[in-house]
Amino acid sequence: MPLELAWSIWVVPFAALVLALLALAVVVVVLAGDRLLRLAVVAVVVAALPWAAASLLAALVVDAEVATRVLRVGNGPVSLIGPALLILLLAATGQLAQRRALIALAVAVGTASMALALGTELVVPGVRRVGGGMWYPRPGPWMPGHVGQVVLWAAVGASLGRGALAQARLAEHGPTVRLALALAALGGLDLVVVYDLAPLVPLAWLPALVATVAGLAWLVRAEVRSGSMVDRPAALELGLVALALVLVALLAATVGARLHPLGLAALAAPLPVLAGLVADRAWRRRHGEDAERTSAIEAAVAGAIDVRALEATLAAWLGSHLGASTTRLWRTDGARLVGADGATHPVPLTEVVRSYLVAHPRPITPTELPSLRLGPARAELGALVAALGPQVLIPIVDGVRVLGLVGVARPGRRVLLDQDRAGLRPLAVAVARALDHIALRREAAVATVAERAAELAEVVAAQREAYRRADLGRWRVSAAHRGAEEAGRAQLGGGVWAWDLDGADRLDVLVAELELTGLPGALVASALVGAFAASAGTGRAASDRLEVVTRAAAAVHVAGEGAPVMVVQLDGARGQVRWAGRGAIAAAAMRASGSVDLLTGADGQTGLGAGDWIVVASPGLSEAVDTRGRTWAATWPGLRADALAAREHPAETLMHQALAHAGGAPGADAVVVVVGWSSETRSRSETRS
Repeated sequence: MPLELAWSIWVVPFAALVLALLALAVVVVVLAGDRLLRLAVVAVVVAALPWAAASLLAALVVDAEVATRVLRVGNGPVSLIGPALLILLLAATGQLAQRRALIALAVAVGTASMALALGTELVVPGVRRVGGGMWYPRPGPWMPGHVGQVVLWAAVGASLGRGALAQARLAEHGPTVRLALALAALGGLDLVVVYDLAPLVPLAWLPALVATVAGLAWLVRAEVRSGSMVDRPAALELGLVALALVLVALLAATVGARLHPLGLAALAAPLPVLAGLVADRAWRRRHGEDAERTSAIEAAVAGAIDVRALEATLAAWLGSHLGASTTRLWRTDGARLVGADGATHPVPLTEVVRSYLVAHPRPITPTELPSLRLGPARAELGALVAALGPQVLIPIVDGVRVLGLVGVARPGRRVLLDQDRAGLRPLAVAVARALDHIALRREAAVATVAERAAELAEVVAAQREAYRRADLGRWRVSAAHRGAEEAGRAQLGGGVWAWDLDGADRLDVLVAELELTGLPGALVASALVGAFAASAGTGRAASDRLEVVTRAAAAVHVAGEGAPVMVVQLDGARGQVRWAGRGAIAAAAMRASGSVDLLTGADGQTGLGAGDWIVVASPGLSEAVDTRGRTWAATWPGLRADALAAREHPAETLMHQALAHAGGAPGADAVVVVVGWSSETRSRSETRS
């Protein structure tokens, strides 16, 4: 028996509501927005659409029995609108994860109420006519509890959101909240009409239609503003399915009356299959393009020689493929996060967060944190994401360790599409390999430096041993050195000294003190001694030789440019001492007569006689302080030339005196060089201690 239909004025608003809800569902599916909010909106639409469609049919059908069955089916899912609104409100206020038990309770109660509405007459026992000739349900005993769940759960969600909703999040999701509360008004108005509490015509469609259209406009505007636009794979699949349904309907309308149902089914069945094949082919083509891009980024990342270069490569790729405006890379050093610039981030990467990221190595956005099962890592991961400030956080994990984090800032709060997530997974793997290779290079470089430092230590030790003491004609030269110990051996660098004989009567002495230690200090020390030796025998003045050695030191390391250095020239034939220096190198002339002349100033000259001794000391020795605050250089007037001449190794004697003055080991490398001029010619053979 054909279904008898009749026109009613209420067909127009309820048809508009059905179309608006369908449009909202389509927009939510094809627009790539916040996945959590999309899911919540779809839940609301799925729960509200049967009621709207049943109300539309109730406005058309003539038979009361048919209207009863239709409205009973349509009102069944109404109890699920409340839980759907609760999910929407909690998602918008960032409390979904904390309220899982409440959501489960709401869904369970709503499902039980829907079962009662569909299987019994407790909700819709029958129908009655209302203004305009539309069938409306007569209320059963459970009707208030069934429809009232819409208002109940919406009110619960709104009240929970009031205390947790920050102003920024309210501004962001305020339209969502207003949409949900407007839909909740549907239940209240429906009860007024159902119980005939006032002479009202059906008005439940009005707030539902207004809220749906407002939500539709807000979603489109928000997604266009954020730059996410259409989720193309979803839009393609949905369009192909709709096209297949239209073709099936055309087949049924044109040839269905002349065909057996099995024949019609045989003709229509391939259409959805063809639509699925087209969508799959499009997806595979897109996947192939993604694979090519992934291979390109893997090759680029593999060529990065350090963390800074790796960050620059990532920034270029993510900027062109993900719309990233800023990209930061942090590598892990224990619990510390170290940026490409070497700065350590103040928020540590705790063990709880590391364990979670190893178990779930997926990109994270701040908007989805409330919906993730974070367990004990929730507070610490939330604090880390808030402190780092990215809109996408990509963990770099090698399977058992977190090697680093990549933070991406995207303009306009662009959402992360599924295809973007798929492309970021191989990217994270490639970055993990690159960080491993960079770490191996760093370890190899450290080992190489240590090996070279050991070789240089032997060279420096040999240089220092060669310049301990010597009898060179009329010159008697003695040097002593004490340095701080590091790892069981003297530090490289620190004190530097050398001398060379220019003819029989001229001796040039170099003394310097470097703050650099290790390999850089050894390189600068070797440069100083090498430049000093290269400029020997040229007859250059002390100031010229000083310029030569300081330039050599600065060329090796920037710190070598400001090191204290002094060059002293002793000319026995002319009876002169000339010096040039910078910094706190101290020097004095101990006269045979018993007087002491200090060699002060950047340069100068003084006399030199037989039996005189010249003492040159680095700041580590001359500035050694005793318990009364006196420097060792202040005691030099008490030194006597004849006492120095009587010692076999006068420099060691002065070193012992300085150490005794300071009460122990020097605070820095200490060097003292002592040169005596004699009227008698000594053996030119060199002796070493």
